[in-house]
Amino acid sequence: MSETGGRKIPGGFTGPVYFHLAPPGPPDRAVYQHAAVCLAEGLGELGIPYFSNRDYWRTGRGENDYLFRKDPRVGQEDCRVAVIDRCWFSSGGKFPPRLVRPGRRHLAVCLDLSDGHVTPSWRRDFSRFDCILRGHWNRNCYYPKNFRPWAFGLSRRIIAAAAPAGPFSARRRVLLANFRLPHPVRTMAEKVFYPRLAPVLPLDRTAEGWEEAPADPEARLFWEQTGRRHHPAYFRRLKESAASAAFSGFFLPSLPRLLRRPRGERLAARLGRRPDPESRRVSQWESWRFWETLAAGAAAVHLDFESYGLAPPVLPVNGVHYLGLSPENLDRTVRRLADDPGWLEGISAAGRDWALKHYGPRATAVRFLEAITGGTRP
Repeated sequence: MSETGGRKIPGGFTGPVYFHLAPPGPPDRAVYQHAAVCLAEGLGELGIPYFSNRDYWRTGRGENDYLFRKDPRVGQEDCRVAVIDRCWFSSGGKFPPRLVRPGRRHLAVCLDLSDGHVTPSWRRDFSRFDCILRGHWNRNCYYPKNFRPWAFGLSRRIIAAAAPAGPFSARRRVLLANFRLPHPVRTMAEKVFYPRLAPVLPLDRTAEGWEEAPADPEARLFWEQTGRRHHPAYFRRLKESAASAAFSGFFLPSLPRLLRRPRGERLAARLGRRPDPESRRVSQWESWRFWETLAAGAAAVHLDFESYGLAPPVLPVNGVHYLGLSPENLDRTVRRLADDPGWLEGISAAGRDWALKHYGPRATAVRFLEAITGGTRP
């Protein structure tokens, strides 16, 4: 590790980094490249230069108000690392010329926060990447050898919009449970967890309308760029709630170890949309709600990470940083919620501190540099 301006830079890396980014699209079909945004924000905090193939991610309405700026004088061949967001491929893009060619001088990295378990980055041509940073990681699953665990994490937008506005004591003691889309894990929570939780932590099902653009100009700008995910009314409700359900994902059938290879995992992915609470292999478990809840200082209620194999790069501690549930610990959790009124407040504060420390933009950039310069590099 070397230091630049008091900031530790893994491996003495000085950059530059080049980003291949897809066209952003309109609000109803926005191509939101969250992983690239978080990484670029962190690289900027570390003082590491980065460039891109297009202007992307407006921070204001001015002509130059972009996080990413295209510089016609700098291309992929001028940089030490070339990064491509999975949205490039999901938007129909082909491999940029020479991105993963043999004998290249730059490292090639793919950011893959795709939904589902088996994603396009499992294809053979993706094996030429030096590193694929994969969200939704589960330690009970098989992944190609150049994959590394990654996470959604927190951007400046989320941190600012979710910043707690008052003391925890002013919050309503409710569990916010108002998802827009069904998932098998959410179905299981409805049937197994919520009936036991409701007597000690009442459910709030109120949902905001997402189709109407916010009146605030900055909020509207983010609403447009995130595919209408960003809304002040939603963040306000999060900050007023003591806890929020953050369940997400699909149950993958358990497989003998010999079958945990591409063919077996593809079969498991096809079967994973059937609710199977007995399975301890869960894919697509990350959600915007999980990270937004942590940033908002509410207690995030999710599956027990250890029990279900959920494995981001830095693991949270159940009962300290979040409230993790399983059929085995449900009764014990309900009893403590009833007997220990201050438990949720402690989880709220510790969870937010944990998320900011390990998954804010700077921490994300440091982890990225460790992956490409340190012991985790393929």
